[in-house]
Amino acid sequence: MLIHIPQMFGPEALAQAQRLLGAAPWQSGQASAGRQAALVKNNEQLPPTCAQAMELQSLVLGALEKHPIFFSAALPKKVFPPMFNRYGDEHNFYGNH
Repeated sequence: MLIHIPQMFGPEALAQAQRLLGAAPWQSGQASAGRQAALVKNNEQLPPTCAQAMELQSLVLGALEKHPIFFSAALPKKVFPPMFNRYGDEHNFYGNH
């Protein structure tokens, strides 16, 4: 089930996220792909320990923990930090996996 969470970020947080994403050290998505996924994964991602990814993780998790729709829908025991992926140019798909 997918739940839409409207207005999770205000204008300042959104601008901060865009700045971080623009300055981030994107790498091939192959870095985290298993043997089978490597055959169909053609995207880019942020290394989870880079400064931009860690700041974005904090931004997203902080917004989620304050949002009543998230908690009422998910009832999470634990929330894992998100990964950040992008698709574009020659890195534009992640096939069946």
